[in-house]
Amino acid sequence: MKFLYIKVFFLLLVLFSFNFQAFGDSDDTCFTITGYYSPLKNQLRYSTKSYEGDIKLNGRGVVGASGKEVFAGMLAAPKNYEFGTKIYLSGYGVGVVEDRGGAIVSKDHGKNDTGCDRIDVWMGYGDAGLTRALKWGKRNIKGRIVSKNTPISLEFKSTVLEKYNDLKVTPESSKEDIKKLQTLFTSLDLYSGEIDGKYGSIEADLLKYQKRVGLVKDNEDWGAGYFGVKTLSKLMADYGGVFKEKDGIPEFIVKYDFSPYEDLEVSPESNPTQIRKLQKLFFDLKLYNGKIDGKYKSIEKSLLNYQKRKNIINNNDDWGAGYFGKKTFFSLQSEYGIEVISSQLEKTYGLSLKDRSSLILLAKKIDNALEKKSGGKKSIKNKYRIKVKKRIEKFILNLHDQKKKNQLRFLEVRI
Repeated sequence: MKFLYIKVFFLLLVLFSFNFQAFGDSDDTCFTITGYYSPLKNQLRYSTKSYEGDIKLNGRGVVGASGKEVFAGMLAAPKNYEFGTKIYLSGYGVGVVEDRGGAIVSKDHGKNDTGCDRIDVWMGYGDAGLTRALKWGKRNIKGRIVSKNTPISLEFKSTVLEKYNDLKVTPESSKEDIKKLQTLFTSLDLYSGEIDGKYGSIEADLLKYQKRVGLVKDNEDWGAGYFGVKTLSKLMADYGGVFKEKDGIPEFIVKYDFSPYEDLEVSPESNPTQIRKLQKLFFDLKLYNGKIDGKYKSIEKSLLNYQKRKNIINNNDDWGAGYFGKKTFFSLQSEYGIEVISSQLEKTYGLSLKDRSSLILLAKKIDNALEKKSGGKKSIKNKYRIKVKKRIEKFILNLHDQKKKNQLRFLEVRI
């Protein structure tokens, strides 16, 4: 950590000693980023309503145009980017060009009206891959070509459920398929028996789960004891395979963007525009599933439930109950932004609690320095913050020590 402190404070010293124009964006390029995936048969849904339609739109998703098998970090890029070209996408990581696409064209192409080079990021298989791609949407992101020796760091977290998309189990199924189901239920703490490939061993636990989630009423119902798409979809909803972002699939290892909501304040008397913003925020975070109708009554219960769960209020009569302001905003940002990132980094990259605590303190010191330098003016402070983040990104690209890279990534999202 001592090395990191010295490096970052040297960074700040250099940063605040020179004119900011020295750190221009001359090496950066604008990219319009979309996602694509590898369709599988028997998915819960398809973007074109059919497996064949999604194959036509996304390709078969087995290998890229370069001949390499699809993998996390694969990019489809215009022909002016050679296969093997590595591109750093600001705030997300490094991917490598190994695929093409009919709509993936350069900014000068007649089909392209975005003003940026088009890039597609491969986002996985089946329902999980489609969900990532849809949630990602279309984003304009700064990026640049980096050395071919730079390791790939653009990745998403796979879920244990993804590999079971095609699994179907009946009493007559093969031992191999029954073992797969037993392994799946064991990983989700739904089965504690032996992985013996015998249907009778798993039958009672399968029926118990199906009845608990309302798929069947009793053992005689149609489909009772049969494992297929409906049961898998319930498992995904319960255990984070498709529908639950917090416990399931993050779109990438990156925090939710709370910047549009920093100054949002909502009360029962707020105008519909402000209430719609709050409804959209809560909807995105899976805290509200009602209509985005601008009506306070629609969101009131969800807002109160969250405030009570996070101990912002004790009951509905407390001062501030049902009012959205800084306390509720910072609570959401902590839970769904920064802290989600920190837990993923700790699990995925091995950052210890001690490391995280030290980095949080360092981030606060940097923030204080930014506050002082900007004279407390928010717009100026944000400009300074962006410059600091860019310098940190450059340090990351030039480092070979993976732990130090992870520390700097964590620090970057805390600033």
